[in-house]
Amino acid sequence: MEELQSAVNAHFDQMADLVKKLSAEFRSGLKPAYENFMGFFHAIDWKVLSWVLRFYVLIKCFYFLGFRIALP
Repeated sequence: MEELQSAVNAHFDQMADLVKKLSAEFRSGLKPAYENFMGFFHAIDWKVLSWVLRFYVLIKCFYFLGFRIALP
């Protein structure tokens, strides 16, 4: 019975070590992804996109209020 207990404890120790290594690998792997996302976020000209969104909302308001613009 004691051999079984020591084998189970050894298995748990190995699994704990694997979980620690896997967790460290995930944390180190997510940092470049975060840096890439933040670089993309800061590269976008948000002023232009905000005006495009405002224009889109204005057109949708005209549409829903019944002022349909006839396009050629």
